[in-house]
Amino acid sequence: MLSFTRRISLPTVDIYLLARSKFSVSRHVPFCTSRLNNFCDSTTEKEDFTIKPQTIQGKANNVNIGLELVGGIKQDDVNQVVKDFFGRPELYSVAEENGLNEHILQSTKVSFKKLCTDVDSLSSDLHVMLSDLINGQGHVLDLLPYFLQHASLIFPHLKYREELSKIGDLTEPSQSYPLARSIKRKIIFHYGPTNSGKTYNALKRFLSAKRAVYCAPLKMLAFQTFTTANKNGVPCDLLTGEDIRRVLEDDNEADHISCTVEMVNTNKTYDVAVIDEIQMLKDYQRGYAWTRAFFGIAANEIHLCGEESALNFIEKAAARLGEECEVIKYKRLTKLIFESNALEKFENIRNGDCIICFSKKDIYTVTVQLDKLGIKYAIIYGTLPPGTKRAQAEIFNDPDSGCNVLIATDAIGLGMNLNIRRIIFYSVTKNVRSEAFKGSEIKRVPLSVSHALQIAGRAGRFRSQYEQGYVTTFKKSDLPILKSILSNTPEQVNQAGLSPTAEQIETFSYYLPNLSLSDILSVFMSVTSVDESSFFICDIHTLKRVGDLIKHIQLPIQVAYTFASAPVNLYSLMAQTLLVKFARMFSLNQKITVEFMKNFLVWPMKKPQTLSHLVHLEEAFDCLDIYLWLANRYPNIFVDQDEVRKLQSQLDKFILDGLDDIIRASNKKEEKSEMPLLPYEEDLLEHSISVMEAKERNSMRKKNRGSGDVDSVT
Repeated sequence: MLSFTRRISLPTVDIYLLARSKFSVSRHVPFCTSRLNNFCDSTTEKEDFTIKPQTIQGKANNVNIGLELVGGIKQDDVNQVVKDFFGRPELYSVAEENGLNEHILQSTKVSFKKLCTDVDSLSSDLHVMLSDLINGQGHVLDLLPYFLQHASLIFPHLKYREELSKIGDLTEPSQSYPLARSIKRKIIFHYGPTNSGKTYNALKRFLSAKRAVYCAPLKMLAFQTFTTANKNGVPCDLLTGEDIRRVLEDDNEADHISCTVEMVNTNKTYDVAVIDEIQMLKDYQRGYAWTRAFFGIAANEIHLCGEESALNFIEKAAARLGEECEVIKYKRLTKLIFESNALEKFENIRNGDCIICFSKKDIYTVTVQLDKLGIKYAIIYGTLPPGTKRAQAEIFNDPDSGCNVLIATDAIGLGMNLNIRRIIFYSVTKNVRSEAFKGSEIKRVPLSVSHALQIAGRAGRFRSQYEQGYVTTFKKSDLPILKSILSNTPEQVNQAGLSPTAEQIETFSYYLPNLSLSDILSVFMSVTSVDESSFFICDIHTLKRVGDLIKHIQLPIQVAYTFASAPVNLYSLMAQTLLVKFARMFSLNQKITVEFMKNFLVWPMKKPQTLSHLVHLEEAFDCLDIYLWLANRYPNIFVDQDEVRKLQSQLDKFILDGLDDIIRASNKKEEKSEMPLLPYEEDLLEHSISVMEAKERNSMRKKNRGSGDVDSVT
């Protein structure tokens, strides 16, 4: 018997999914991009995981017995001994054997020299050793034990290098899931282009199974399957990072679960599991979640849906696991035609057209032109709330709405059910933000084959009013470029993403209790082992950046790791400030209520009147997402989950009601001014500027020291 759905706190599940549940929120996407952050594009710069040396506290009132035994020593003499020691090749071979990489070795040399030349503060044994060496007794390599001991003091992980290497070993990720390995699983890989029915057929097996789980790449797709299952009389729960809904009257878990891929429980058994968009294994931000689901779900049947690009990887992995692998190839159900002419003029827009834009500027350029022509349109882009996206999709899909043109970003690329006749690429390049620590440079890059095919494939939908799809570009010059991209096959999945688990990080912290989360992550990256022929480590530096925001707050390492994994947009001052406040209140065991959120957001909010106000409300919506995400993990602190969700529903309605008015008003009159900074933005901006200025001064000091016709696509 089904009842009204109720949202409850997160049940006790494995510790891994508690922390790394980012699902559909990419924390570093600009306004114009999808929250899947370029699908499977790995364009992010690699982070330098430099381990910072620890500061050694000197002993107060230290009596140097060595001075009494052998007398004083001169600093110049010590300098010569240290110079001779650093010149010995044996030092470097022994250092390498003991895990001192170039950075650690150089840092230790600098610190060790400082230690030795501070002759008034030497330990007794080192004082005596240096005196002997100055007087020609012993060998300069006798300093090696002292050097290595000092290295382990300023880099404490060196003491436990062997233990930490074992804990951080990721060479056999499949062995981390004993329950899955105890079951004789069968892999069924459904592959083919978009609109080929691969996911539809896998979901039929999901619905017919006694106990099953569906792993979605997006919250919207998880919600869609959740709704479809219950409409078909199959009780199904919803499980995403922010939203948990039980449908049974007694609040027990239903036999069917629709979840975002990060949230799947690997400590339960199922008859059937469906993992959608399996090619996301190679995604730099979220690939670890697909890898974990593929290796970790304990189900008799594992149905994988995705691109052919993942076939080779899946077959090899199944063979290595000794699991049967059945492959089912699908062909597109409707024809997709590449048009011989570009659109060129907005007057050529027809009902069912979808214009794909890859920048905020392009979105508003297109809206201006359509408004001039009196063409009604819907808009879908990545940072809109899910409810607003669904509402805009419904307006576009309704043939009687009078709004039969869609302006969208790549947010429509995965799984949204849209009645699109023709996809029009406004450009064939997109903005990609660099994720390096040193800045947020935005680069313009060509579309990947996988990305372009995902979007183009949205044209023409089986059993809709537009069963035949068309693809073209707006600019004539882009037409041959897009044709070339779409004629290629997607990049092969050669490696799958991995990530440290919360358990690993917590164990590292046991050995290294004085290190911050950021430093522990750097240590992890320095000692972990990965089979680079098949795997890679996913985005860690974003965890480090969020961790650095709260490192000054006393939190257990597991809590810090969970907070750092929250869906925080690192380019939102509001979100950063809120997370810091949350962490501080958590550390003081203070309840975080709906009244706190109202005060922080300056509630009540109003329907947005300007573009900047709209963006502000979208950020506020994301802040409420952070609250709900953390509330599902710490319900005793974040105590007003239902009330906050009501605020979010109101905010969603404000955004939806204001969206069309804002776009059209902005097209008539360009905004003359932006919203003034709110108090928290002023505080954080001032802090950010101070930090940047300090980094710049430090960088300058370092520099100064170092200077002396119609074609069928299918």
